[in-house]
Amino acid sequence: MRCGISLACVVLLLLGGSVLAQGGSTGGSLGKTGKSASGGETAPRKEKPKKAAALSISGKWRWQADCDVGGPAFKGQFEFEQSSDGTLKGMCSGNADCGPILGQIAGNKAIFSIAYTFSLNYHKNLARFTVADGGQSMRGTEESQAHGTCRYQATKY
Repeated sequence: MRCGISLACVVLLLLGGSVLAQGGSTGGSLGKTGKSASGGETAPRKEKPKKAAALSISGKWRWQADCDVGGPAFKGQFEFEQSSDGTLKGMCSGNADCGPILGQIAGNKAIFSIAYTFSLNYHKNLARFTVADGGQSMRGTEESQAHGTCRYQATKY
């Protein structure tokens, strides 16, 4: 009989401990989760922001410029070569006697110098453009000593 009571006590202790451990449990987890083996929390992973594709203005463009001084609109072409670092080089041609172009594009902003090559009056003007339509059009201005502010519209072709 003594053996039976002892066995019953052991069973109750085993079941009782198990029942006590389960008592009030409704599932879920308590405390912080996502801990490393050392007990510290693992840092949440941050997603890297996706870079927008760089705009390229490489290629041929038709432009028209209306200036404060100088009569009818100037018309011509740009031809750009753009390096992977955004450096621009190219040529300007048309009824404005323009020539070599050097500059830079960052985001949708292009800044470049336009050289004017007519005989005794060689000079460079700075042009600032905003590129739009996924690199298919741009608008900008150029400050000219001879013509004042020139407002450009250009389209890629």
